[in-house]
Amino acid sequence: MNDSINFVEERACAIGLTAAAAKIYAAFPTAGAKLEARGAAHASDPDRDGTMDAIEGGVWTGALEGAPLARATFDGTRVLQP
Repeated sequence: MNDSINFVEERACAIGLTAAAAKIYAAFPTAGAKLEARGAAHASDPDRDGTMDAIEGGVWTGALEGAPLARATFDGTRVLQP
């Protein structure tokens, strides 16, 4: 089970960073800026139901056109729709 949680954690991070990069790229459609981003986070399943409930301790870094971007942190919580 731990391997599957690590896989989910890695995929969630990659998906989130890809989505964030896409939004940044969209803001610079004519500039053609190159964004590189990488990060890591911890997946949390406190109720142990097999579904990730939160992303904790996330950290990402990157570069825009080769210029380093400041290190940033992130966390996230799953929101259930009514």
